[in-house]
Amino acid sequence: MKSGRSRKTICWRCFVLLWLLLAPLVFHFTTRVWFTSGSLRSASFLLLATVFGSVLLFAPGLAILLVIERKTDIGGLFLRAMFSVGIAGLSYWFLWWLWILNTQSGRIAAVSAWLATSLVITLLLPGSSKPLRQLLLLLSLAPASAVFFVGVMSLHGGLAAAPEIASMSTFGTADNFFPELWIKRVESGAELSTPVLGGWPTADRPPVQSAWIMPAYLIASNRAVAYEILGAILQGLMVPATLMLMIAFGIDGFNRVIGLGLVCLTAFVAFNTVFTWPKLLPAALFLFVVSALIEGSEEIPVAGWGAIGLMLGISVVAHPGGGLALPSLVILVVWLRTWPATTARWGALLIGGLVAVFPWLIYRSFVDRTGSALLPWHLGGDPWGTKDRSLPEYLVDRYRSLGFSGWFDQRRGNVKALLGVDYLKSIPESISGWRVLLTSLEIFSPLWSAGVLVIAWPLIFLRNRYPQVLVSSLAASVAGILLWSVVEFGPPDAKALTQHGPYALFGLLAVSLAAVLLSTVRRKFVLIVLFAQAMVFLVIVLPMGADSVCDITNACFPPSYDVSAISRSTYILPFAVVSILALLWIVWSVGRIDARTLSQRQGGTPPPEPAPNRLV
Repeated sequence: MKSGRSRKTICWRCFVLLWLLLAPLVFHFTTRVWFTSGSLRSASFLLLATVFGSVLLFAPGLAILLVIERKTDIGGLFLRAMFSVGIAGLSYWFLWWLWILNTQSGRIAAVSAWLATSLVITLLLPGSSKPLRQLLLLLSLAPASAVFFVGVMSLHGGLAAAPEIASMSTFGTADNFFPELWIKRVESGAELSTPVLGGWPTADRPPVQSAWIMPAYLIASNRAVAYEILGAILQGLMVPATLMLMIAFGIDGFNRVIGLGLVCLTAFVAFNTVFTWPKLLPAALFLFVVSALIEGSEEIPVAGWGAIGLMLGISVVAHPGGGLALPSLVILVVWLRTWPATTARWGALLIGGLVAVFPWLIYRSFVDRTGSALLPWHLGGDPWGTKDRSLPEYLVDRYRSLGFSGWFDQRRGNVKALLGVDYLKSIPESISGWRVLLTSLEIFSPLWSAGVLVIAWPLIFLRNRYPQVLVSSLAASVAGILLWSVVEFGPPDAKALTQHGPYALFGLLAVSLAAVLLSTVRRKFVLIVLFAQAMVFLVIVLPMGADSVCDITNACFPPSYDVSAISRSTYILPFAVVSILALLWIVWSVGRIDARTLSQRQGGTPPPEPAPNRLV
């Protein structure tokens, strides 16, 4: 009997090792697709490339997690998921700086690191572990959401259509160009600090996503396809982060599936998943942290606090907008009193954050000291306002010229942008007009980024008391958004539009509104709202790419892909099939994740039952 189990274990480990060693080769092969192809082969390769791409992105984190867990307690699945994702990002972040110092050394280190990752996982991966299966199931939601959203936006024009549609739906911006530009410059040894796109400093877009995807990107047959797939996987972390937060709110059973649909079936999530600039990535990392904190600080071990610091650090350097959510996190922590209880935990939190941020601080201090264009733009309305003066001098002059009445008018303009007032001035008289209105609201107006979930606002007052965690999350997200609208300079060029704001807070607000809806009305009504959310999503997204989306954004750039060569009036069936398969996987996985396992240690011993949430 014992020898039989040994043979089974050996076979299992050989399979895992073979899977990991072949992952780079399979990813290379499956990215060899025609960029405008609508064939079954193209759609199938999208599915396979996403699966193996996610292995390349997250396996290093799993390997280090398995090593660390042999020495210390990380915590339950919330913390283990956060730790594995954060460590994966940090591993590639460190590898990135080695690559900058010497390209050849970077290549050797990348290959060596992958071989080490494969061996560690093969040797330490348990044959059967419910917590591990739950972890992998949770992380699988990221590539599944990437397949779903990229597949839906590829229904007209093939894979070439997806990122271009997303770009034109954000006024034709080219912000998703920056991560790939970083990779190309590092690979070729070009000057990293040279401004691009009309003089925009590259340092305004820290290269965390570039570092994370670079090794996989370089081995791809079609790098354009690989860049889209890998970037979408990282943005897709928003889906497991949303699920974790819902479970932290106490949403269970089928309500989790409903809540996930309410939050994620929006143009906001869809376009920002496919338009890989990245802003959903830091938002997802932030929601990971919030969900862990809501679970209770007393149950978080020292290593868990290190993971929280690491995730916060990466979220800040993944995109500058990640820092805009930190004031809300402070509000949440103070409200719930979920701060580290010991000096060791405070130290782990600070060290984790510094480890992530320190390399970027060194780079900005000694390598590229180019002044920022983002700060004077968002704070003063002019990205080039600091060419002949310092930022404080520019801001003092700017606000002195405004005066109080001018400042107040700017705040009023920001509030109008938050509410989408300009889009609501007239009622559309046609179906296409309604589609333009719905698209504009969901993409550009922060209040409407949650789509039909805005209906939950009046429902807040149907109950006298809510769980404290839900009240604190609502208050923190609203306070953070209002604070941002005060800091953002205002019209005409620095309005409080969705693209300018803290995506993490928009996500936190959406999940909170979904929790309010699920806790105040019957499920039948919630299902009606979910149906409406799905219909609005389909009305906005499905027709895009068939002709042009310039009627939505007035950015009337002709598509670079030949739509007529694929289909103008019908959908590409293979992409529809893989999108549906990905959606079914998400629904099945959400139902399989055991909320009790989320707080269970690797050894199988659950922590003490937490005190019930107080009502306020």
